[in-house]
Amino acid sequence: MAAPACGTGSGKSHCAPVPKAEADRNLSAYSPGLTELAIEVVSPGGVQRDYNDKVEFHASAGVPIYMIFDPYEGVCATMWTPESGTYRDRRIDDYGSTITAPAPLSDVKIETAQLPVDSADHP
Repeated sequence: MAAPACGTGSGKSHCAPVPKAEADRNLSAYSPGLTELAIEVVSPGGVQRDYNDKVEFHASAGVPIYMIFDPYEGVCATMWTPESGTYRDRRIDDYGSTITAPAPLSDVKIETAQLPVDSADHP
């Protein structure tokens, strides 16, 4: 069972589900390899970083599921099955639907109907 664990890196706070036994250790940082799901929200100037650099980082670290919420395109890109620095499986869902993470985290559901879309300010 996963539990949230939070730490800091690059001056920013990060939270991710990690195995409960690790979260119970209450560390200030966790190995990316323990992360079961990584979620990013694209920020101005972050498109290249989130869609390319972080895909390679998370896949290489063995993070099973990576989700990118993009308020400029109004979509969520979900990637799973890390392999050779990328993800073998990908899905794009438009905002407005309930997005379900792939197994084994299919109990994670994110409602996107109320998420902001800012296409006028695309980075």
